[in-house]
Amino acid sequence: MSEAQRGYLGLRIAEHDCLVDLKTAGELIAAPVSLTPVPLARPWLLGLFSLRGQLFTLVDLACYRGWSTPASRKSARALAFSPSLQCSVAILVDEVHGLHDPATAADEAARCWETLDLAALVREPGFATASRLMPVLAGAQ
Repeated sequence: MSEAQRGYLGLRIAEHDCLVDLKTAGELIAAPVSLTPVPLARPWLLGLFSLRGQLFTLVDLACYRGWSTPASRKSARALAFSPSLQCSVAILVDEVHGLHDPATAADEAARCWETLDLAALVREPGFATASRLMPVLAGAQ
């Protein structure tokens, strides 16, 4: 399947408009209100929450990337990563802009879209802390 035929989800994270390949995106939910803190975690690792009986790590991607974050995040959501990425991580999303075709996304509403590759993000050494956290906690039980 060519890139132009694949679907992408448009998201706003802090002041960045991002496109995420639907193959790597999982469930989109309201941001969890009840988070279990992780002691000594980096500031961008917000805590743990349960989604359909499975523990997920919630990450503030804006903080991780060093982007300025909005003053209010009352309408924030969490985007869980696809099970195909083999990590139980979700990122905080400020706005959802629906489905997009990357071939025409640049023309829509004069937005400057950037591709957010969740598979590459999971492989980043710093971010890998969050993606490896869940198997470590599961083994400790």
